[in-house]
Amino acid sequence: MDEKKPAENGDYQFLREKIVSKKKGRIKKVLFVTLGTVVLAAVFGIVARFMFMVSDVPIGRLLGLSPTPTISPTPTRTPALSPTARPATPTPMPTPTPTPQVPFTPTEAPSATPTEVPSVTPTEAASDNPIEQLKEMYEKLGGIAKKAAKSLVRVDYVSIETDWFGEPLESAVSESGILIGDNGVELLVLVSAGSAAQADRIDVTVGKTTIQDVSVLSTDAEYDLSMLSVPLEKCLASDRRSVEYTVFGESKAVKAGDPVILVGSPDGYMGTYRFAMVTNTGNFAYVTDNRFEIYNTDLPENALGSGVFVNTAGEVVGILTHGFKEARNENITTMIAVDGVRNAILSLANGTARNYLGVVTTETPAGVLKKLDIKYGLYVTEVKAGSPAEAAGIKKGDILVKIGDKELKTADVIYDIISETEAGETLTITLIRNTKPEEVEVVIGGRE
Repeated sequence: MDEKKPAENGDYQFLREKIVSKKKGRIKKVLFVTLGTVVLAAVFGIVARFMFMVSDVPIGRLLGLSPTPTISPTPTRTPALSPTARPATPTPMPTPTPTPQVPFTPTEAPSATPTEVPSVTPTEAASDNPIEQLKEMYEKLGGIAKKAAKSLVRVDYVSIETDWFGEPLESAVSESGILIGDNGVELLVLVSAGSAAQADRIDVTVGKTTIQDVSVLSTDAEYDLSMLSVPLEKCLASDRRSVEYTVFGESKAVKAGDPVILVGSPDGYMGTYRFAMVTNTGNFAYVTDNRFEIYNTDLPENALGSGVFVNTAGEVVGILTHGFKEARNENITTMIAVDGVRNAILSLANGTARNYLGVVTTETPAGVLKKLDIKYGLYVTEVKAGSPAEAAGIKKGDILVKIGDKELKTADVIYDIISETEAGETLTITLIRNTKPEEVEVVIGGRE
């Protein structure tokens, strides 16, 4: 039994040693492999880093890449504070006392004296903006138009018909009437004679009150003007205060290129206005004993339009007309210059008959004047039937040279002369008939 124990112990020892020996071998092998791997990795890293440094620039150039510079951050040093240290309290800076500014006075050497820089207000800055300048201009023109519109009133020309059931059926066409003034009893409104003559009833709106069945005070069909009479007693005091009387300007001061404003109902809508420019002057409409000037504008014609033209001072210089047009200007808006019809308007307002000779004339062509060896004269194109001119023997084709001692250079001179003459007064007219001078006596009459 005892002999077997050593053997068993020897086997056991053998086996244990053998096993121990086998474990040591494995550890050595693992250490060897690990060490070799680390060495190879280090060598491989060194080689790779070297190759990367060598090939970085050529490969970047080959691929067209620009190297990005690396910016090294600047280290910021923060001063260390001791635990007992306290942050220093900042010392307040004294506020400088403002120095009073003295208004700049120009001297002989202004560069040696400091000058104030003027502050620019928003309004001044906006004045340099073309859009703001345009808006400002339109606002000013609009203000002129709105003020001028206070002298215009709405006039409705009412037509009365009968419907299928025998009931009255009314329709109306509106127009802008010109408020001329009042005579203490009635308001005087200037309108188109043609429109007034065709109406069954005329209604006039003053302020917010509409007065129906207004009467016609006077009419001059040749000038296409009528004067309406609106009883003052039918107008409220507040309505009368809301309107103004028309202020007439000097139309002879208007020239081509001047801006004007058409106020009233230029497009057929009441209370509107349009900006326009006078395109030409010097055209005339010839009527009995007179002529008046016609101005054309750049506005298109609107058959329903009405109103007056005012200048930039707000004065009426023209009246919109549809009748006095030449064939070549039918599609543009035309106005009658007020200078030529001022006396006619005054006669209508007073309800008086204007003095009357009864001829329609035009200026004689220069070639005819030269042939007759005269410097001026008016060619008679028409003699009105039953007129003082017909009674005096004046005929179509005569050339009127003088009335009394006053030369007849233009047709409106006749009107000026007879307007200053009393009805029934006799005037001597010098004329040329069949190249021979003659004199005739004319008794000036009053035209109804």
